[in-house]
Amino acid sequence: MAETPIAPAPIQPEPVALANLFDLFVRPSEFFAGHIALGRTPAVVFVAWVVGVGNALDRLDQRLLLDSLRPSHGGVSDTVATAPVAAFWAAVAVAGVICGLIIYRVGGLWYAQRLLYCGVRKADPKVPRHVYIYSTFVANAPSVLVSVIQTTRYGSYAAAYANAGIVDFALAVIPLFWSVIVSWKGVRAAFPSIHRRAAAIWFLILPCIFFVLFLVGWPALLALASGEQD
Repeated sequence: MAETPIAPAPIQPEPVALANLFDLFVRPSEFFAGHIALGRTPAVVFVAWVVGVGNALDRLDQRLLLDSLRPSHGGVSDTVATAPVAAFWAAVAVAGVICGLIIYRVGGLWYAQRLLYCGVRKADPKVPRHVYIYSTFVANAPSVLVSVIQTTRYGSYAAAYANAGIVDFALAVIPLFWSVIVSWKGVRAAFPSIHRRAAAIWFLILPCIFFVLFLVGWPALLALASGEQD
């Protein structure tokens, strides 16, 4: 007789505290198993906003990187990156609202689709989005915090970007891969009916391969672009 899939428990509103986010980073299984903060709208909004800010900064970094390979014509990226610290973060904060909403909706849909591939059925529709946005927060929060510190230190984002070193790169890459592990642990804890092997493939192995290929391939693309400039 076939076993009936066990649907994950619905989100339960629970108190939100800084200790909850500490658990997210260091004890993700416990965080997601108890659905700590997952049902609290203010917490989700804040987390999605930080993810959106991180995405906006990533896009700005890409523009600045491309501008460094070709003559700059004073585009929007130059104007924003050289703006005073307060004006810069005001613009990024607004962009973060839009980016965060898009990531929460679109990224959450793909996250839910991957859960279907892993045998999860009849889940509360909010849970996949929330697990996704919290695990992505793990990747983005450290880099956003470092960017705030560095722009304050150097006086503008452009100056901070120009002075970025190996430490800044490590603070971006390490949380990225840790967020993959958090995501993998999160889906196993939040969705008891998930097929463990499928979850390892879709939420651990494939994401790690994707990020490795991206990190290896991006310098190659830059070298190719530089060669065309020559």
